[in-house]
Amino acid sequence: MSPNVKFTGYYKESKKTFKEDISRWQNMLYHEEGDYYECANGRKLTWKKHNIVTNKSGYESHRDVYESADCSDCPFREKCFSMKGKVKQIVVNRNFQRHKERARRTIKSEEGGEKMRMRGHDIETVFGHIKHNLKFKRFMLRGLEKVGAELLLLSLSYNLSKMAKYSKKALIRVLLFVFFGEWIKKGFKRFEFHSQSLFFIQNQFLYKF
Repeated sequence: MSPNVKFTGYYKESKKTFKEDISRWQNMLYHEEGDYYECANGRKLTWKKHNIVTNKSGYESHRDVYESADCSDCPFREKCFSMKGKVKQIVVNRNFQRHKERARRTIKSEEGGEKMRMRGHDIETVFGHIKHNLKFKRFMLRGLEKVGAELLLLSLSYNLSKMAKYSKKALIRVLLFVFFGEWIKKGFKRFEFHSQSLFFIQNQFLYKF
């Protein structure tokens, strides 16, 4: 799967102020051989410990903590420190950084730029229309299978409504009403489809004609 979506903080990390901020570990020189970072003053931040942070979804994030020696006499202290203390600590999430670098390369490529432009008018426009104009902001059912069925019907209603603009209005109105009514009664009976779902789908067509 290619990362064609700008990650959180993409614009912030692209700014000159971020790239010139000496307090950030992204702007420090990393020495792979000794596994340490070198700050703007030439001092070492050596590896101290490895942390595993688990979020609410159960995903484990692996982070390495690096720490410097006494920085109380550093001339860059005011620019580098954001809190009181004698030592500088940085937390590095290499896996997250690797994914961000991959996304950055994809977005800046010719193919990635084209997909980003397509996403703007082919995908975001559809979601915006469904959520704002059609007032569909939450699913009425629960469970992947039921939500998938509801999303399928919603997608069909959107696509067929676009096709209906180029067809005979009266014929499309009758056919869609009968088609969806019979399909939901027979094919989706096992999903215990809520009656509001049927009214929503049918009304997306009927109000247009």
